[in-house]
Amino acid sequence: MRKFKGALTSLMLLGALTTAVGCSSKSSAESKSSSQSSSSTKKSVKKTSSKKKKAAAKKSSEVPKEASASSEPSQVNPSEAQTTQAQSAAVTQVATSQPASQPVRATPVEKAQPQKSSALWSDEKNQRLSAFMKKWQAEMGQTYVATYDGQEVNHYGFIFPADINNQNLRERVTLNGQPINLTWSNNGNNGSEYQVVAAAIRQPVSMHMITYLFTLHNGKPAVYYTPTTNGGILRLFDTENAVLQNGFANIINS
Repeated sequence: MRKFKGALTSLMLLGALTTAVGCSSKSSAESKSSSQSSSSTKKSVKKTSSKKKKAAAKKSSEVPKEASASSEPSQVNPSEAQTTQAQSAAVTQVATSQPASQPVRATPVEKAQPQKSSALWSDEKNQRLSAFMKKWQAEMGQTYVATYDGQEVNHYGFIFPADINNQNLRERVTLNGQPINLTWSNNGNNGSEYQVVAAAIRQPVSMHMITYLFTLHNGKPAVYYTPTTNGGILRLFDTENAVLQNGFANIINS
């Protein structure tokens, strides 16, 4: 009986030992398997990472090539090149077939208008008065000698324009009974109140001579006449001939 218990105890120890060894082997195998699995995972991760790096490097190396390729002239298909040349030739033919553009005409420059003179009397107006008087005296059936034709007027010793220029008529002239002073003017701008610009005397000389003085009174046209026959005073009056007055006024104001 005692031997049987000893044998049983031995068997139980052997079984426990076997179980322990089995567990240890299993644990070792599991550890090895886990290690292999971890190693495999690491290799896989490493391999994936390496692939990603290579792909990124390849992509980065391709970018400048694309950029540089964009700056290079693109290759043209021969058929497209021929079409482009044909279109260019057609455009050139159309351009050469069109008439040359007309030369640009210069814009005409307006001539500067001559400025009107501020002078109320001039040689040109002197000539116009001469032409007017020739027509007027022909209508009146009369003849006149006048300064506007370059002639001297002598009215009973009163000589025009000499006696006015020499001051011989100073304080010896009246207008409608009022004393005035006369001046002779070639332009009507000497500043005097009465400026005589022309004189005309009727011909032939007789006992009833009539002399006209074409005058600017304060710049306004006025025609005076004198029937004076004697004495030392030259008596002037406003003309009653409206045609003569208006004709002289038109010349002054034109």
